[in-house]
Amino acid sequence: MNRNKIELLASANWSRTNWDLSWESIIKLDELLPRVGEKYQISLQDSEAQYTKNGRYYLLWFPPHSELNTLYERPTEVLKSYVIEAELSQGEWIKEGHSFRAERSFSTTIISVRRVLEYLPEIQVIQGQKISQYFECHPYRTEFFKWDNFCLFIVEDQYQHTELLFNIDQENYYLIFVNDWLSYSYDSYICKYLLDAQQIAFLKKYMIESNKLTSYTDDLEEEYLVQGALYM
Repeated sequence: MNRNKIELLASANWSRTNWDLSWESIIKLDELLPRVGEKYQISLQDSEAQYTKNGRYYLLWFPPHSELNTLYERPTEVLKSYVIEAELSQGEWIKEGHSFRAERSFSTTIISVRRVLEYLPEIQVIQGQKISQYFECHPYRTEFFKWDNFCLFIVEDQYQHTELLFNIDQENYYLIFVNDWLSYSYDSYICKYLLDAQQIAFLKKYMIESNKLTSYTDDLEEEYLVQGALYM
């Protein structure tokens, strides 16, 4: 049955589960990704540490460099992001608090590992969904990256960091992935929001006025490989 969206936990530190391998120059994804049926110790941050209970969840997995440094340097790695379906069991507090810089460990049993884009056929197309809230901050940094039929927006101010992935199909624009954190709360999900003419005009005007649209070509096009993390 189709769903409106799939919500993701976005603060897990997967690179720590395979730390040494994460820094190799070129890595095979099947060596780096969590394996179905195995258990891992991860931690969740901030609001996700505070409110996540025992149970089954979907967790966002980015390649190591993008996990540690966001998508600025390697924007096309968003296409090599994965959804880790897992059973979580609460562990000890690493840093206890009320969302602010809280961190808690979780025992994680892996149920399935699938690319983010593989979920799109299972998601219902929604029209009339508001997206302007992601552009209402006063960003000190805005980036746009366009390649093939994708466009990635990254908007950042002092308290907010937002990554929006759009799929462009002829004249249609779909928002298909949101990764947003505001202060110490996270909002990450896979969706299929069809933009109307006014929203498309807003995006195009925003791109022109910001003068930040950048074409991007991935240096590592092989789907089964990813570059390791670099110190920034």
